[in-house]
Amino acid sequence: MQKNKIALWVPAKRSQGMGHFYRNRWIAEKLEQVSYFFNEELEYSFSDSRESFISNNPKDIEDYLISKNYKTVFVDHYFLSAEIISYLLNQRRIRIVWFDNNFSAPAFDALVNSNPFANEELYKKPEKTRLFLGASYFGFRKDFYDALACRKMDSSILISFGGSDVSKLTLGILEALSLDFTYNICLGKGCSRDYSKQVQEKFEQLKLKGKVYFDPENYLDLMASSSAAILTSSTSVYEAEFFDVPYVAFNVVDNQERLASYLGKNGITILSSLSDFKMTEAKFRKLGLRFGSHCDQFLSYLEL
Repeated sequence: MQKNKIALWVPAKRSQGMGHFYRNRWIAEKLEQVSYFFNEELEYSFSDSRESFISNNPKDIEDYLISKNYKTVFVDHYFLSAEIISYLLNQRRIRIVWFDNNFSAPAFDALVNSNPFANEELYKKPEKTRLFLGASYFGFRKDFYDALACRKMDSSILISFGGSDVSKLTLGILEALSLDFTYNICLGKGCSRDYSKQVQEKFEQLKLKGKVYFDPENYLDLMASSSAAILTSSTSVYEAEFFDVPYVAFNVVDNQERLASYLGKNGITILSSLSDFKMTEAKFRKLGLRFGSHCDQFLSYLEL
């Protein structure tokens, strides 16, 4: 029986992207007493267990979590204020596990960095902080394995720029696409209906082959069956690696620069602007990364 009640604290706003939400969903699948936690008004919907306490006062937030009997908070949230982080570091009465994608190395109870290039040489290990570093701690949800087991390969090219497409890459890239290929354009649930309509209208105007999807339920099937993908240098490239789909990636957000640099040094085409992209010259590659071999160790730690 699981002893520990766990909160997954992730951003609530569409503009902050939804990778934080999706990349931790495997934890909620594996452990029973897990809920997402938001301290702001939630701007997207989902069916998973969740708690909300609207406040920027760190003590009030901690009091609320303790009152709900949470023993561990797993924080994957780049946008928390300095005040909240400072309080959690110095005054906490609850165990904090920090997703440290930016290598900031705060002295919490544990740090998780599941990037393939993360290792102890990049860290000055804080005293008494447990480290979980590398792709062996990157987990995938059950529906990834289901999609892999039943995929049917085709010649389509998947285009997906995250849950919110905050840089509006989808709309911008359409004119650079060749009429010689078939495309599955995937817009996440963080994209507005107006933006989705603009993409659909331009796709039709340019007479491109394929389909535009808004928050498709079969996204993983589309990814798994694709011959190639055009993505951002984010969690999406790990999804492509999982399915052995070659890709190119755009780097347009500051917090993706380390991953983009790693991918570029290992032969993946990294693009910094739409003007760099030409469909007929794109070189799609993959690294053959493998994930998740130590996920059970991390889950056992969370359950303590």
